[in-house]
Amino acid sequence: MSNTIIKGAQRAKRKLADLLDEAKAVNLTPPDQHLSVDKKQQQFELKRRTIEEKIRRLKVYVGILGSINEKWLKYIQKQKNAQKRKEEDRYADMVDDNKGLLNLINDDQEAIISLEVYKDEFELVPQRLQQSKINIEPSQLKEPSQMFQQTVNLTQLPLLTFSGDQKLWREFCSSFDAAVHLQKIPDIQKLNYLILCLKENALQAVKGYDIAPENYDVIRKVLVKKIGNLSTIKKLLYNELYSIKGHDREWKTTVESMERILDNWKQWVSVWSIQASKLLSKVDYQFGYWAKSTNKKRTRNSVGR
Repeated sequence: MSNTIIKGAQRAKRKLADLLDEAKAVNLTPPDQHLSVDKKQQQFELKRRTIEEKIRRLKVYVGILGSINEKWLKYIQKQKNAQKRKEEDRYADMVDDNKGLLNLINDDQEAIISLEVYKDEFELVPQRLQQSKINIEPSQLKEPSQMFQQTVNLTQLPLLTFSGDQKLWREFCSSFDAAVHLQKIPDIQKLNYLILCLKENALQAVKGYDIAPENYDVIRKVLVKKIGNLSTIKKLLYNELYSIKGHDREWKTTVESMERILDNWKQWVSVWSIQASKLLSKVDYQFGYWAKSTNKKRTRNSVGR
């Protein structure tokens, strides 16, 4: 009797272990956020069905293995003395290790719980996407030719990408505001364009937010807080300026570096007194040497002509 139970348990264990590996291999990442609403809905639904199928199969074999375990325990309780100890030892061999019967059941039950959480989420997201689609369609239907014209104008404007470099934040904001933010289009479209422009650290900063019209302003504020902080940007530019070598033989390089930083800095700084004094400390008498040297070269060149 116990031999039959053990064989059944071994088969169920192998099958359940395989199903657990399959469940762990399921791709649970959301679809590409740059896809259209319809495509994202399709992919969410496909993922939901895949997860649901894995859950059903896991539940079937967890149930089978659980029934075998109960049957085996009842069988052991009916045995007496030496035979009972023998059956208990055989049962212990089947359940005590990390891949034992009971641990396998527990692992699969935890996997089922995790998969059900994802299934519920993947079921709700398409509904929210559909709702956001419904919300913007009436405005599109009222003036289709105007909406088409807005879309055409939008695509003609170059959209800068932004990877999170704080010194380039203002340039990106100005470009995006002109190309997208100030356009009379739904917030869901603006948000899609914004996400399309974000790369690397900038995209990571807003990871986890749903692509929904109400999140457009939220995500913009998050970007300003995490990347576009004025005091942080000014400090970065100041540190870059102050790190320029004050005694560089090639003063042309030094001056060009200063010009580049100051061109960027003037977008952020309105009062120059402190910054100017620090800047002047970088330009000592050696700058005069560089200027004289440059003038001598120009004089020789003009004489040679």
